[in-house]
Amino acid sequence: MASHRLLSYGDCLLDEDDLKLLQGPHWLNDKLIGFAFEYMTNTLSLASNSDIVLCCAEVVQLIKMCGNSQELALILESLDIKAKKHVFLPVNDNASLEHTGGSHWSLLVYEGNSRSFTHYDSANQMNHSTSAHIASRLAPLLGVPADLPVQEGNSPTQENGYDCGVYVIEITKVLLKELMTGKSVSTSNGISDLSSSQIKQARKEWSEIILNLASV
Repeated sequence: MASHRLLSYGDCLLDEDDLKLLQGPHWLNDKLIGFAFEYMTNTLSLASNSDIVLCCAEVVQLIKMCGNSQELALILESLDIKAKKHVFLPVNDNASLEHTGGSHWSLLVYEGNSRSFTHYDSANQMNHSTSAHIASRLAPLLGVPADLPVQEGNSPTQENGYDCGVYVIEITKVLLKELMTGKSVSTSNGISDLSSSQIKQARKEWSEIILNLASV
């Protein structure tokens, strides 16, 4: 039986099956992470902040897989990446451009002031090589060396095999709030306080957000 459309929010379309992934002990898909990023962009007024951009997972996959640097520059032109002080990128270990998949999410953040990449991985740097590859592809468009090293941030560790996407969302939320108080992403300590119980609660909170928007 086909899943029924539940919510249209900006560029995001969510079905009932997407909500089930969030409500149960399941790995999140790119649609849910895309929704969370768009929701935070709107509710935290990031759309009016020209210094910060939250990239959707599809764009990050293009950065990773697109072999033509000029074509990639055209794809990212509308995001005006080089002018941003902070770029948030959800990283997936999926090695295909044509098919969805993968088994792990992490977060890569570029900070323009320090000209640095920081990687937050809740599974002990599992996605480090993938994030380093994405950083090397993105670096020329940011005007920084392609071999700029990727630092590993002080990320909390997940206790199961399916909460990585929720960690990406919640780490992003914490970092954004700290940025708004003048703190630096690369020196943030707030995310280390994220506990497994908070991640479980975050699933409930995001489910409620989606259901509330769907009922409007």
